[in-house]
Amino acid sequence: LLQQILETLQDSSIAQKGDKDERSRFWATYDQVSKEHDGEFLERNNSDMDIVLIFVSYQFFSMCSSD
Repeated sequence: LLQQILETLQDSSIAQKGDKDERSRFWATYDQVSKEHDGEFLERNNSDMDIVLIFVSYQFFSMCSSD
């Protein structure tokens, strides 16, 4: 499985080619992919948090105005 992953990355345009050794290319690729994944994760969860905050605010003000 790891051999297949390595071959796929070597043939992929994601992996940066150049004078770097294999370890440097691995970490450069890892950095690129993780930033993309983290960005998508944060974007999705930040929008979810906006909805949660709106809901909590609404509930809080509903409770305060009913007193």
